[in-house]
Amino acid sequence: MQPPDNPTEAKVWAVLIGAAGAAVSLTFIKGLTRWQKLTMVVSGTLMSAIFTQPVIELVNIPRNWSDGVAFLVGLMAWSVVGSFLSMIRKADWWELAKEIIRSWLVRKGG
Repeated sequence: MQPPDNPTEAKVWAVLIGAAGAAVSLTFIKGLTRWQKLTMVVSGTLMSAIFTQPVIELVNIPRNWSDGVAFLVGLMAWSVVGSFLSMIRKADWWELAKEIIRSWLVRKGG
C-alpha cells in the first residue's frame, strides 16, 4: 500500500482505517447484538472521519502519522463516548441545577 497522493484520498484512507479500528474495538466488548455492533462500527468510522484531523492538530502529530491516528480514533471512540455517557448518567442533576440557580441569584444581587 502506498500513501495517498491528494487530500481527498487521504480522507478516504483515514475513514477506512478508522473503520478497521472501530471493528477491532468490537473484540473488547462482549454481549452486543448485531445492530449494536453495526452502530458501533458506523459511528466509530464517522468519529474517525470527523476527529482525526483535529486530533492531529491538537496534539501536533506529524501528518505522516495520520493513518495511525485514524485507527486509534476509530478504536477508542466508543471508550470515550461510553465514559462520557456513564458520567452523564451518574451526575447529580438536581444539585447542579440548584448550584447554577444559586450562582445566578448571587450575581443579580438576590
